[in-house]
Amino acid sequence: MKTKQNNERPIFIWTGRLIERKNLTHTLELFFKNPDIGDLYVVGEGPLLGEYIKLFSSAKNITFVGHTDDVQKYLSFADVFISPSLSEGLPMASLEALASGLPLILSDIPSHREIFDVVGNTNVVKLFPLNNSDAEKVVISDFKIRKKDSDLALKAHKTYFSAETMADKYKKFFSGFLDANIE
Repeated sequence: MKTKQNNERPIFIWTGRLIERKNLTHTLELFFKNPDIGDLYVVGEGPLLGEYIKLFSSAKNITFVGHTDDVQKYLSFADVFISPSLSEGLPMASLEALASGLPLILSDIPSHREIFDVVGNTNVVKLFPLNNSDAEKVVISDFKIRKKDSDLALKAHKTYFSAETMADKYKKFFSGFLDANIE
């Protein structure tokens, strides 16, 4: 199995449900037309999987994993997570990737921008304008594998998004809310 330490080329990963809202077509086309930028693993299933396989299965740098019960296995050898989503509620796939030490390349939508704004480190989170293949290509092409960025991603997750941190934030919020309503 590959590991981050022995990747010859950058390994990008996308995880989730293959539906229109996830907006993966542009990213697949980008990797298909520019095989030198790295390898892309697509982990997940959904109504678009068959169409994507038909269109992009000849690309040697795109791997369709399909459904797996062990997403962590794939996150563990990837170098960076990518999400070109049109919209997200709570972007769990991005947060899971961050918890795995992956820098994030994300579309500039409100929920992704919130992660960017909270983390505040452009080596950990990079944004590209929605549906702008040229800008997405620049961000992907500029990606450099750096161990320190993985360490920064892990630190950012622990500092801002870990279960302990979030529980503490909720406790403080609701304590203040309850105290204000008791008086």
